[in-house]
Amino acid sequence: MKRINQSEPALAAALPQTGDRVYVPSISHCRGYVDQVGGLATVVAVTTRMVEDKVVTFVAVDVAPHFHFNWNALAAEQAELKREFGEHPAIAGPILLSA
Repeated sequence: MKRINQSEPALAAALPQTGDRVYVPSISHCRGYVDQVGGLATVVAVTTRMVEDKVVTFVAVDVAPHFHFNWNALAAEQAELKREFGEHPAIAGPILLSA
């Protein structure tokens, strides 16, 4: 995504580029643990795949490089995630929520 200031998070539906900052949600796969705390993350890979009959763009970020976010869905959540996380960076887990 071309912007004058690369440090600004990507908020538009335009395709991000490696190095762009985007907001990602918190992810939890196991009760009591968070695999990733949401916030600002840096895009490390952008790929496209055919899903059914559509080309879908996926992004991977620095705190979860093996997880690929559907950019179409994630782009739609950018404003809401910005309100939720502000300037806080995303954090890689797993993180124990309670003892």
